[in-house]
Amino acid sequence: MLGNIAHLVTPFAHRRAGFDPNPQRKAAAGSRLVAIKTLSMLMKMTDLIHPARAIGAVCLMLLASVASAKQGYTDHTAATQAIADRYAQAYFDKDWETLETLADEAIHFSDPTALPVFGEPPPRSGKAVLMQSFRRDYAALQMRFDSLRSMYSGEYAFYEGTLAWDLRLPGREIHSKVPMIVMLRVVDGKVAAHTDFVDYRPFIKAELATRSEKPAADQE
Repeated sequence: MLGNIAHLVTPFAHRRAGFDPNPQRKAAAGSRLVAIKTLSMLMKMTDLIHPARAIGAVCLMLLASVASAKQGYTDHTAATQAIADRYAQAYFDKDWETLETLADEAIHFSDPTALPVFGEPPPRSGKAVLMQSFRRDYAALQMRFDSLRSMYSGEYAFYEGTLAWDLRLPGREIHSKVPMIVMLRVVDGKVAAHTDFVDYRPFIKAELATRSEKPAADQE
């Protein structure tokens, strides 16, 4: 049991609630510190009271600390979901005005799966750079995201589904549906990171098909 107690206590003994870099953990950290101090006092009293009662008191304090941590996690996850859902909807709707209000000033966007398809992408770090890129690069693109499932955990949100992707290029249009996962990270009420993961094979197939098609005038 002492090994489990040390595992629970050590991470929180290394920081004080008022100086936690993540403000959303402050309330839970404060209650944990109270529990830790009380736990320490109870352990010092084990020579003065019945051992079984001391162990019972220690277990109760640990349960209270764990319950507080679980509530903090639940609240944090709910807050993340509220922000992330609005951002994701704005992204697929190309509602750049709404998305801009939800993005952190230092937001970072990436799509590691696009590298072998489109080559090295330009840097997209910072709200101003990203918004300019979205407005320019998505101008000829129409999107509809059919969601299969979503998941939220702490500061992370995940969206899995199929993206209907219509791209208008000079002289041709590419219509494809690609499997997609979007991962968002929400920090202090803003989306700080946005990562897309796409299976581009249906898009490549559709794009190659348009290259092989001949205009109707040429076939006559």
